Amino acid sequence: MPFSPYRRNESYRVHVLELKKVSYHWRDTLLLLYVLEGEILVTIDDETHSRKQGQVDIINPGELRAFEGMKKNRVLFLELQPDFFADYYEEAPRTYYYVDERDSHEDSEKYRRLKSYMAKLSYEYFHPGEDSSFVTKELLVELMYHLLNQFHYLYYEQEELREDRLELNRFHRIFTYLDGNFKERVSLQELADQEYLNPSYLSYKIKDTLGLSFHDYLNALRCEEGAKLLLETEKSMSEIALDVGFSHPRYFQKHFEEQYHKSPQEFREAYENKVEDYTLLSFSPKDVEEDLLGDGRYSEKKKAKILSVDLKQENKGEFQRSRTIFLGEASLYLESENQDLLKLAQREIGFDYAIVEDLFTKDMDIFRGKPGRFYNWTRVDGVLELLSKLGLEPILHCRGVEEYILEDFVETFSPLYPEVETWIHRDEGKTVFEADPLQDQLIGAARMIEKRDEVPVLLDAITPQIELDNDTFFGGAGLFTANYLSKPSFYVWKYLSLMGEEILHEGEGVLLTRSDEGIQLLLYAEKEEDSTPTRLNLFGMEEDMWISSFTMSRKEGSIYDAWKDLGSPERLSEEHWYLLNRYVHPSLDLSFGEKKIVYSIRRNIDAPSIVLYLFNKIQ
Repeated sequence: MPFSPYRRNESYRVHVLELKKVSYHWRDTLLLLYVLEGEILVTIDDETHSRKQGQVDIINPGELRAFEGMKKNRVLFLELQPDFFADYYEEAPRTYYYVDERDSHEDSEKYRRLKSYMAKLSYEYFHPGEDSSFVTKELLVELMYHLLNQFHYLYYEQEELREDRLELNRFHRIFTYLDGNFKERVSLQELADQEYLNPSYLSYKIKDTLGLSFHDYLNALRCEEGAKLLLETEKSMSEIALDVGFSHPRYFQKHFEEQYHKSPQEFREAYENKVEDYTLLSFSPKDVEEDLLGDGRYSEKKKAKILSVDLKQENKGEFQRSRTIFLGEASLYLESENQDLLKLAQREIGFDYAIVEDLFTKDMDIFRGKPGRFYNWTRVDGVLELLSKLGLEPILHCRGVEEYILEDFVETFSPLYPEVETWIHRDEGKTVFEADPLQDQLIGAARMIEKRDEVPVLLDAITPQIELDNDTFFGGAGLFTANYLSKPSFYVWKYLSLMGEEILHEGEGVLLTRSDEGIQLLLYAEKEEDSTPTRLNLFGMEEDMWISSFTMSRKEGSIYDAWKDLGSPERLSEEHWYLLNRYVHPSLDLSFGEKKIVYSIRRNIDAPSIVLYLFNKIQ
């Protein structure tokens, strides 16, 4: 077979073959095969079965295998290095996997997922992108857990072990021990003592689990090892018999014939002249397009957006975003938690103006009365002082407020704020960004980039018009939930605040700006059809740069999706609130960008998601 030794740091390899005939051989790697076209015969140890188009098979490290093509065929071979899995699950390299012949490969979700992992890993192998090393690592780990959870060899033999973890672990220990010690004189009593079991009970459980007695299983292991030595060495039958643990060659002869239906000598003569008749084919994503559906990263129909920008070019305009934040009811900012959210937004984003409603209400201790009466402005003063300290100029919505109250307000506060009269707006004309309740917050956040001249809402708040349920808060319009968690829209406005003053390019899903510090690139996709690979070519880099990339997707930075993953509960525990607040945030990657004639990056944007690149000059 065409699998050369692994290169350093290589965890898997992929080949597409047309098979004619490949005789008995074995390797110490885990092999997954997927019949893309036609039909083949697969022999594993002493059993031969057919695999047709759309079906898969799993061959474990050390297992004897042979292949034969029945007609024109295309077969994808994915070979995995088991040691890679050991970093994530210590027992993984010693775990075997089997395909249950009773399963329907076409209708079963576990086989659909297995083929999807194989297809994606193959795509990354033959069409690597800039981030393929990270993507393949994640895919391999997911594949490992899928194999452990759905194709574990003990599940294959006895399904009920899924529900009994103690028994599963016990029998895994037993069979792992036998696999590693079958050449020695292993006794049932010794094994029973190790597990604190009665020997008769252990003998029964082994037979019940594998369909083989303790001694038959040992002899099967010894015969399989003997078959390898027959093919790989010139040792005599007697030498091989002793090497694999038989006390006498005639026992080796007897059990070998029972297992392989040939004597050891006949087996050697039949297979020692190895046949490797196959054709190496090219990989086409069309072979596995059905297994890639639903993942925009692998869509062949979407051509990459090629964006080439000369960093020395004239700018195409000034970058602008709204400098105004909508705060809502003034009384909300009498509460320390909401004050802290406003301080956070001002520190991380920075606004110039703040729209405030209902400053002159009973909640603010402003009780309407006759002109000339005394008004208590203590609470109002607290809100205005907060805004002043944060550098925010108020825009006070005052529609319907009596003139004598406004006159008293101006008279009271003009010594502190000479411009107070300009804060009063009797007509509420500012456009406030409105996210649809119950919508995916990432979609709403992506839309904010294109509507950045509209005014964002600071927090979700309860009003008589809102139908109260948790969807309203997690999926509402605010930058923060009513429980003070940062939503995707908060990060979008933070990203926008980091963009430069000059626009170098703006198009569908792409915004590129420039500042004295460097270059800023914002990539975003709102809907599935927007999921498009993007390649950015930067010309005119005059120096090395530090590159930071912030990624926000369904898995990273979306409180709404994290809440949905919890099952959309009506009530969250204190621990859940803590974990959401602490761990749900965009991911950050740092790298070094070396000065080049053309600096190129490729990024797949799978909707809905938002990615910010900062190319900062090295000071």
